[in-house]
Amino acid sequence: VRATNFLGARSPVAELEVSRTGEASPSLAIDAPRQLVARPGLETEVQGQLNIADCWQRARDVRVAFTWTLARAWRTATGAELAAGELPDLQAVAETRRGNMLIPPFTLTEGITYEVTLDAFMVADPAARAQATAELVVEQQPLFLALAGGGRVVGAAEAVTLDASASYDPNVPGALGVGGAAVDVAWSLVDLRGGGEAPAAFPEGTQVDGAVVTVPAGGLAPGLWRFDAAATSPASGLAAAASTAVEVAAEVRVPQLSLRGLDRAKYNPRWELPRDGVSVRAALDGESLNRGGVSWTYAWRAFALVGGVRSP
Repeated sequence: VRATNFLGARSPVAELEVSRTGEASPSLAIDAPRQLVARPGLETEVQGQLNIADCWQRARDVRVAFTWTLARAWRTATGAELAAGELPDLQAVAETRRGNMLIPPFTLTEGITYEVTLDAFMVADPAARAQATAELVVEQQPLFLALAGGGRVVGAAEAVTLDASASYDPNVPGALGVGGAAVDVAWSLVDLRGGGEAPAAFPEGTQVDGAVVTVPAGGLAPGLWRFDAAATSPASGLAAAASTAVEVAAEVRVPQLSLRGLDRAKYNPRWELPRDGVSVRAALDGESLNRGGVSWTYAWRAFALVGGVRSP
């Protein structure tokens, strides 16, 4: 463009270049298939991919604003729409970082499909915007069965406690506070001694308190035992099983040996008389020493410590 005044004077030419592209500015997509499979008890992450058109590359302000929205939801099996009051408040619970959204566990419900929408627009020109949509299909998740107290060796004089109280059904949110519903646990005992597998009754005095079973000290003979846990969910009817082994070791008392220390003194490096020698005495604890039918032998080794280095 050039301006001319009434005297005929003309200004230099001023130019404004506009680039037009056939693509949206910005262009936006969700980095996943149209339908994503989610699990109720696991964190769900949805990622958006954004490309800014070439005409914005030279702009002073290239900031982009993002907004995630839960558009609607329906029952996957029937297609029946959920009412607005039945939808989770993603704005309150989800963590969003630009084009990414993290939905915490136990937010989405099994058997429901959620449609989420990501909107993006240029801060300098909100009319330059784009939108992408994805569907989160929440499928059933197996029971979470956790066994504590197994996979170890215990002495015959120790009680054995197995705890499955941390198990839950992740398909039923909220019952345990952090999500998931409590499950019923049934315990059984298998004798693995001798290399076989034989179902066994729990010893007398065994206590079963819900998901926790405690076998009293001395209740299990030395050898390998397996504890089987079968869990069922009253809420969903799902079932799961897990096992853990405990090896009971025969009690072997370790003898206690003590050495009487040398008197703190300076010793002659050249010993010529018997009285110049040193005497080190070892003492075995009285219970071990007086144990009938047991004889003890002693083996001695001497070391020299020179400059902090020990050598035989």
